[in-house]
Amino acid sequence: MKILLVLIFVVAAASALAFECNVTCPKGYVGGCVKSDNGCNCSCKPEAKNVKEDVVKALEAAGASKATVDQVKQFLGNTTKIPIEKTFVDTETNKQFTIVLKKYEES
Repeated sequence: MKILLVLIFVVAAASALAFECNVTCPKGYVGGCVKSDNGCNCSCKPEAKNVKEDVVKALEAAGASKATVDQVKQFLGNTTKIPIEKTFVDTETNKQFTIVLKKYEES
């Protein structure tokens, strides 16, 4: 019986951490999300620069350490190709953050 309860707990915990974090934006916009233990924080803006600023704010709000925020800022500053998806592990807080940026092409 104890084994069954442990198995149910493990499956429930794994499925809770495996949620999708997506945003759909109007054509011509850039969408960005930060996925963390706290959930998903997304935004859509016409300019990638503004979405990158929102990503940094979302990281700070989710409790990322200054070192991780600085690491993400540096990564985003050097990133010109979109789409991207990158996971950062915050060694100070033991939290994991996944950053997603996507350009919604005009057609």
